[in-house]
Amino acid sequence: MRIAGAVEKRSLSLRAQRSNLMISCSNHEITSSLSLLVMTFYPLFGQLLLPFLLCAVSCKNSVNSDTMTITVEEVHSILERKEDVLLLDVRTPQEFSGELGHLPDALLIPVQELEARYQELEPHKDKEMVVYCRSGNRSGRAVDFLSQKGFKAKNMLGGMLAWRERFGNPK
Repeated sequence: MRIAGAVEKRSLSLRAQRSNLMISCSNHEITSSLSLLVMTFYPLFGQLLLPFLLCAVSCKNSVNSDTMTITVEEVHSILERKEDVLLLDVRTPQEFSGELGHLPDALLIPVQELEARYQELEPHKDKEMVVYCRSGNRSGRAVDFLSQKGFKAKNMLGGMLAWRERFGNPK
């Protein structure tokens, strides 16, 4: 099934299988706003629209996800080997100095300031960059943005919550 104007060069297939709605997307770049999609198709499809929106958001965030992510264990190993990597914390200043702490020598640029301040990272463009936040959501958006600007950025899966669970608070 094709939805004109909502997904460019994309395929969306809906299959009903034993009362379960299966949704698959290919070539995951969403090109129009979800609000337009909601306004256009909600009256026609009602409850079927929500799974599509979830698929759209999931597909958008899964582009190259295997190459754009890094585990806390991998980051820990990099830090132990003292490899040359830039750590970018995209949380708020309060979170940076709060109970979860921050990784050593991390640079703080809150995600809401990243578009205006990403040029500060230009001297580090050739370095591998590990981007993190509290849980991995904001840093995922930051990695998408930075990758579009040509940076070698990876999202630390699970963020500082995963770090604390695995290694405790950073020292």
